[in-house]
Amino acid sequence: MAEHSQPHLHDHVTCVAAPATWLSPSSGQLAAAADGLYVEDRRVLAALTLTVDGHPPIPLAVRRTGAASAVFASVPHNAPTPPTLTLTRRRLAEPSGGTETITLSNASSAPVEVDLALYAATDFAGLGEVRTGTPTARPLATAPEVAQPSPSAQPSPSAQPSPSAQPSPSAQPSPSAQPSPSAQPSPSAQLSPGVLDWHAADGMSVRIQTTPPAATSTLDRTSGAEPLPDGEDASRADAPESLRADASGVPRADASAAVTLRWWVTVPPRGTWSAEIRVTRTDVPPIARPKRFSTLRVAADDRRLDALVRASVQDLDALRRTEGADAYYAAGSPWYLTLFGRDALWTARLALPLGHDVAAGTVRLLAARQGTAHDPTTEEQPGRILHEVRRAGTGHTLPPVYYGTVDATPLFVSALADAYRWGMPAAAVRPLLPNVRRAMAWLLRHDGFIAHDTTGAGLSNQGWKDSGDAVQYADGRPAAGPIALCEVQAYAYRAALDAAWLVEQFPDAPEPGDAPNTDDETRPLDDARGRDGAEPREEATAHAATPDHVTAPVRGEAQAREEASVRGEAQAREEASVRGEAQAREEASVRGEAQARAEASVRDEAQARAEAPTRDEAQARTEASARDKAQAGEEAHADGTGEARRWREWAHGLADRFRARFWTPDGHPAIALDGAGNQVDLLASNMGHLLGTGLLEPPESAAVAGHLAGLRSPFGIRTVAPASAGYNFLSYHLGSVWPHDNAVALLGLARDGHRAEASAVIAALLDAAERFDFRLPELYGGDDLPTPYPSACRPQAWAAAVGPAILTALLGLEVDVPAGRIVFDPIAPSPVGAYRVRGLKVGAGELDVSVTAAGALTIHNGPVGVTFHNADGSPARIGRPA
Repeated sequence: MAEHSQPHLHDHVTCVAAPATWLSPSSGQLAAAADGLYVEDRRVLAALTLTVDGHPPIPLAVRRTGAASAVFASVPHNAPTPPTLTLTRRRLAEPSGGTETITLSNASSAPVEVDLALYAATDFAGLGEVRTGTPTARPLATAPEVAQPSPSAQPSPSAQPSPSAQPSPSAQPSPSAQPSPSAQPSPSAQLSPGVLDWHAADGMSVRIQTTPPAATSTLDRTSGAEPLPDGEDASRADAPESLRADASGVPRADASAAVTLRWWVTVPPRGTWSAEIRVTRTDVPPIARPKRFSTLRVAADDRRLDALVRASVQDLDALRRTEGADAYYAAGSPWYLTLFGRDALWTARLALPLGHDVAAGTVRLLAARQGTAHDPTTEEQPGRILHEVRRAGTGHTLPPVYYGTVDATPLFVSALADAYRWGMPAAAVRPLLPNVRRAMAWLLRHDGFIAHDTTGAGLSNQGWKDSGDAVQYADGRPAAGPIALCEVQAYAYRAALDAAWLVEQFPDAPEPGDAPNTDDETRPLDDARGRDGAEPREEATAHAATPDHVTAPVRGEAQAREEASVRGEAQAREEASVRGEAQAREEASVRGEAQARAEASVRDEAQARAEAPTRDEAQARTEASARDKAQAGEEAHADGTGEARRWREWAHGLADRFRARFWTPDGHPAIALDGAGNQVDLLASNMGHLLGTGLLEPPESAAVAGHLAGLRSPFGIRTVAPASAGYNFLSYHLGSVWPHDNAVALLGLARDGHRAEASAVIAALLDAAERFDFRLPELYGGDDLPTPYPSACRPQAWAAAVGPAILTALLGLEVDVPAGRIVFDPIAPSPVGAYRVRGLKVGAGELDVSVTAAGALTIHNGPVGVTFHNADGSPARIGRPA
């Protein structure tokens, strides 16, 4: 999501129901720049301006009534004091378009006559063009012969709403109002009472329906409209100038089509009059609205937490999209209402308290698009998880399916593991194990560290900080690639351990059916640095010359990796048989965990902590693995154990290399290593993503927590230190505050036991949320005042997920449904006072828990089939439901 010169949105009102979004200033008038109604990355309406008696009304107030809705209040320009006539516009976003209900309210004892006019225009522009300030109006269709709309699509001319009644905002157009995909081409514009259709030459079409129908409907002839039906006003020359467009009275010269709808209204004494305008993009199949998916709510002494969680649930619901039976969170409105690998995975993980369903759907959708070939243009590689999916022809510069991300692949593995821990059914996890193996093969092909470099015209920086200047030295010099980001090493470490755990849970899971060949699987990518810090390898030619796929012999990918391993699985099993795994565990138990750790290397200690938070869990998993071995057969068990061991060994080797290469003389991890293996010494928030992954030793974790405290402003952790040469508090990635970045760090701080700093981050996020009406934006400047970043998305999915992430951190929640165990370790004292959380989904049930200001936890209700424990292993307190 790189930085560009973009329209300013910070003062706009956004109503979103993905993939549709309304954008307008606080007046409610759609008139300029990025204003509009968008559906599927195309602008459906470029203008929608209202006049009363020939003048735009005077705005009084605006209020969001939900993620998808808002109310705009105004009075006529010549209203007396106090005003007797008020006008409200109730706006609702729906997945295929939107509805606006206009209401005139008369507070006087006499009827009021009003000339109400609505100017609407479209340019069919692509969102990518709007974003760069270069919208291009598409021409209208010119087909001379069409099938006429059926009479059932036309509202009755006599249909008038009750003076006090409001049209239902949830009413959907009848199926007859939707064009048949097989219908003949339509003319550029077709107008009949209550219905207007616009058709672009490229096939896009828009329908406007009005109830009641306008008294007159005047098409703008400059847009190439067809002749109007008899009785309609065919000339715009006699229309008042202010009826034609925006508040300045100037129609949009760049519109493809425009119309002025006009009503002469008599508002009864003490009564109201209303009209509904429904706008639908009709060239795409009807888009179903997903059912409400969460009842998560909280009541805290600090009421700001309640408001933030409520807004989070609403915005995440509005950003949820479905593809078949699977749901995912679109990244953000307006620029990213589509599938982004990294964003969708992080959002699903942060929002797990709302349920595992979206995480499961996200993983399945990304698995279906997992890379299978080498394509330098799209940066696709076998096993790689994509960066984003776009519709063609919408003005975006990247390929419609683009793979240029270095972190989505390890995040994919951990998202599946997390979803399983939170209750994703085993039957749904098992089919995804081949995708996990392909993702791990992609990771293990890197030599030394996980690094990236663009192979085409894609992103030069492919971590979450993907603007062109995001990765630089402390003195401001840009870093040359390939780049190995510090947080990506932590993601990869965690992914390897998660993958090992998964294959042990499913020893009989299917192997990939189309595994890449052994040479391709083991060949390093363009990583640039080996374990000895060698110069970059020249791999581009080899990549191009290697076949994308071959049929793997017998057991496929697992056997290919097994045969290529250093010692081979047979030898490993033979050496292990000297004492036997059971005897090793027995001896370790006898001499005690402390002695075992003392005798173990640093790497083994990290492995022990990462693989098993408690020894009871480790023993339970080992015993379960033994049972699985007996049930699934010796051979399948041996293969799963071999994979798991190799991945854990790789992870611990990565941790050792990280410890040797990334820590700077100033005592913090470098943001990255450059293409020559040098430390990029910028002090940056990326280090916060290392926490909680197991990559760091306790002293290292404490050092990172201390440096994050130094990066923290009153409103959140900054992306880089103010002392950095490139610092700018309103830059995209060089000084701004990103809520999701803070949420990831917060969870790591809580998991690693840094309670004071975790509490400080929660307080900072709540302070910022309060100043943004609890709809946190994508990013903001956070020095002395939370300052809007002008073109930031709001809502942004992973920013919206901050609310549920804070609850996870507050509760110190560790969920393991497969093990039948939930552990609580609340932050004490609580930074939000006493609080109670209801509707927190785990598995098929919901948690209802309360925590005192001192941190004492009581469980009032919870899912069946699990036990509840405190961090010390003792049973959690169970109270009566209330």
